[in-house]
Amino acid sequence: MENINKIIKTKITKLNNSNKQFKDIFEIVHDLEDNIFSEISDGYKIKSLTYKEIKDQSILMGKYLYNELQYIEKNTFVGLMMDNSVEFINVFFGLLMIGYKPMLLNIRLGNELNNQIIDRLNIKYVVTDNDYSVNGKIVNIKNSNYRTLNIDSLITSWENEMA
Repeated sequence: MENINKIIKTKITKLNNSNKQFKDIFEIVHDLEDNIFSEISDGYKIKSLTYKEIKDQSILMGKYLYNELQYIEKNTFVGLMMDNSVEFINVFFGLLMIGYKPMLLNIRLGNELNNQIIDRLNIKYVVTDNDYSVNGKIVNIKNSNYRTLNIDSLITSWENEMA
């Protein structure tokens, strides 16, 4: 328990000393790359994911979304309509690192209320992992190949706003 408290205090100190930009938060959260971030099950076995793996997956997701969203203006809202998952985190940070503002849409509100939010904020694209019937162009990552992309280069232009 003492070790966990030390890790938490270290992260809080780093966060307090940063400019509190999303890029800084991303780096602070993922600085202990070998520690376990998440354990997920495919129904048969449990797979552990490290902070480094999540960091790399977020960068790969950013690269994938960069290609999917390249025709819309940077610094605009992009809907994010997903259940809580590792992919949600990857999409959230992926959008921020390529210059878009994630607009978190609650799947439990239903399509009608989400469509009102989408229309009011003039959201043109919604990233999801399911077949939701909402306004805007849908970027469904469910069957995307983002994990197979080469991690070598991604031009980042971090956005520091979300809704």
